[in-house]
Amino acid sequence: FASFVHWTVAFTAGLALYALFCAVGTDAARRVVGVVPVVAGVMAVVRAASAFGSPLLGGRGGLVALMPAALLAGSALAGMLLGHWYLISPDLSFRPLRRIVLLIFVTIGLQAATIVMALLVAGPAARQQVLTDVSFWLLVVATGVLATAGINGLTYYFARIRANQPATAMLYVLIVASLMGVIPAHLLYFSTQVPV
Repeated sequence: FASFVHWTVAFTAGLALYALFCAVGTDAARRVVGVVPVVAGVMAVVRAASAFGSPLLGGRGGLVALMPAALLAGSALAGMLLGHWYLISPDLSFRPLRRIVLLIFVTIGLQAATIVMALLVAGPAARQQVLTDVSFWLLVVATGVLATAGINGLTYYFARIRANQPATAMLYVLIVASLMGVIPAHLLYFSTQVPV
C-alpha cells in the first residue's frame, strides 16, 4: 500500500510538471515530461491492484478489476477535456474527438468482457452473490456498460455532424455514467472478491 501511495504522489507531481511544461515548454519537452505521469499512473494502478488483489485469477483479480475501469474512466475524462477545446476553437478537426470516442467504445467493450470473464471464473457462491445484487444489474451493467455505450454513441453522432456543444454535453454525462458503473463495481469487488 505504501508503494501505491508513493506512485500516486509521483503521478500528482508529474501532472503538475506536465501542466507547467504545457504553459511554457516546447512540444518536444512537453511530450518527454508527459511520460512521467503516464508511467507513474500505470504503476499506481498496478500497485493498487497488488495491494487490493484477490486469489481469484491467480492473484491478479485486483489488476483485472482496476485496469479496465481506469482505462474507461480515463478515456471518458480525456474525451470530455478534448471536447472543451472544440468549444474554444470550433474550427478544429473533429477527427481526434471521433478517435477518442472510438477508444471509449473499446474500453467499454474491455470492461464488459472483464465482467463476463470474472463471473465465469468466480466460485458459485461469489457469483451468486454478485448476480443477486441489484446494484450490479442497475449500476454496473445498465449504467456502467449499456448506458455508457449509448451515451458514447450519441457523442459519436454529434461529433460526426460537427455539433461540438452537444458532443461536449454528452461527454459530461458519459463521465457520470461511467463512474456510476465503475464505483459500485469496485465496491462489489471488495465485498465479494469477484473483479467485476
